[in-house]
Amino acid sequence: ARTPCENVIKLGEAYYQHSVQELFPEDKDLVAFGAVGYLGIALTDSSGKTIGHLCILDDKPLPDEHHIAPLLKVFASRAAAELERKRVDEALRESEKRFRTIFDQAPHGIAVIDSTTGQFRRINRTYCDIVGYSHQDMLARTFQDITHPDDLQADLDNMKRLMEGQIHTFRMEKR
Repeated sequence: ARTPCENVIKLGEAYYQHSVQELFPEDKDLVAFGAVGYLGIALTDSSGKTIGHLCILDDKPLPDEHHIAPLLKVFASRAAAELERKRVDEALRESEKRFRTIFDQAPHGIAVIDSTTGQFRRINRTYCDIVGYSHQDMLARTFQDITHPDDLQADLDNMKRLMEGQIHTFRMEKR
């Protein structure tokens, strides 16, 4: 390895109590920092994959590894958990963005309804165009409000079956 950081990534941790510059003469950052001692711990995600590392550099020899490594491991564990949480949050935001785009631009009318009240929670433009109400009007209505009286009982029966887990989805044409 050309740097102590490469060893951390490869081995999980690396400790050089002193003379780290002499051991890694190609690492210009060690010279810039005036590093003498080095301790690095890999940051690993919940699956064990290395996602980075945390290190201590000092301009004098480090204390015994057994005194400082446990504390750095605690910080490394917390930093890794935070990095993983941020990655998961970003992936969720991207997934939600893709869902919104697909939902909003779908060529079919789609509505998300509160199954306990019948209240519309989310409606795409196509659905609004089909039923002839604005988005705001739809959010103030329930599916019962826009269902033909002759079709209402079948719609309510389907909602009941959906809530009981007998079915996972249903489709009805509105008149």
